[in-house]
Amino acid sequence: MSILSPEDKKYLRKISRYLESYELSQGDIEIVELEYSYEVYKTSDINFDRVTNFYNNYYVEVPEGLIPIIKKILIAGERNQDKIDFPDYIDYGRIEIEIDRINSEIRLIHYMVYTEASDGNSLEFTTKDNDIGIDVFNSIREESTDVEPIMELRYNGSDGSGYMEDRFENGVPVTGTVEDWCERALEDNFRGWERDEGSQGFFLFNMRNNTAELHHTYNERKNITTTLFEEEFG
Repeated sequence: MSILSPEDKKYLRKISRYLESYELSQGDIEIVELEYSYEVYKTSDINFDRVTNFYNNYYVEVPEGLIPIIKKILIAGERNQDKIDFPDYIDYGRIEIEIDRINSEIRLIHYMVYTEASDGNSLEFTTKDNDIGIDVFNSIREESTDVEPIMELRYNGSDGSGYMEDRFENGVPVTGTVEDWCERALEDNFRGWERDEGSQGFFLFNMRNNTAELHHTYNERKNITTTLFEEEFG
């Protein structure tokens, strides 16, 4: 169902020529940032005084005559927000208007970015193959009488900063010998594990046969774009 009047479409064709004068094939306007997971917008809450420039070329101003058309589209798009497929956790989201002058289309977009763990990798280390020294296991035994058959140690990192827990999952403190070996194992096998979107994982120390496992998972940045409204104006 069309919501744009003939006058609206005529004005949008004028906007297309305006964008062409700046050598833009498309004009993108950020309407509002969504700060929380599962957030949707209400047109009545939007401050249109902040809708001043196209964000794909901030030197290009949004003409005042475009604002009533944008409001009309936002009201229509509100009813379609149940189409949005939300992931478990959202890093960032926004509502934007896209004016495609090549195809003479205007779209209302819900855009969000989220982080998702990829398929994991597993490695095994043995004292027999000299992948890990017996001193690592002995240091755990010497630290506490609460040593369990399997000792689990977790780590996490992103944006250039990584950390390893200072205690095993059962509460036993992590020794310097264990920490040093774990850091070397990560650096040797998953260099850069703490950069960008980061990664996480855990070590399992088998105290019965002096072997260790490293279970590592990288994070991937992904995005979802949902079109809440779309109409041609050519």
